[in-house]
Amino acid sequence: SAGPALFGVKEFVPTLQGYMDRYGATECYGHTLVAVDGQARRAKFQTADGQLVEKEFEMLHVVPPMRAPRCVRESPLADATGFVAVEHDTLRHVDFENVFAAGDCVSAPNAKTMAAARKQAPVV
Repeated sequence: SAGPALFGVKEFVPTLQGYMDRYGATECYGHTLVAVDGQARRAKFQTADGQLVEKEFEMLHVVPPMRAPRCVRESPLADATGFVAVEHDTLRHVDFENVFAAGDCVSAPNAKTMAAARKQAPVV
């Protein structure tokens, strides 16, 4: 994972960690996938400190870096990261009082997943 943890919603981590342990999967945090050689079953990653690391794999699960859709990124609603700029406690836009946002387009510090949106829904 390019991120610092197994998953961004802490309630799911114990179950996911159990699967990691059961299957003998290895975690590599702070690694960004840069190349895959499917024939050779090798993947190349760049670490947080800039090193290139090559790893052999049997199964590779890849999730692309998350970003908001262009209509959000290029709108007045977006912050410098391209996500809707919201107050993290209320999910209300920082500049437009009548705008609320939830899900994978917001600047809140959570995983961009349905699990996060599920937790955000009651706030909005």
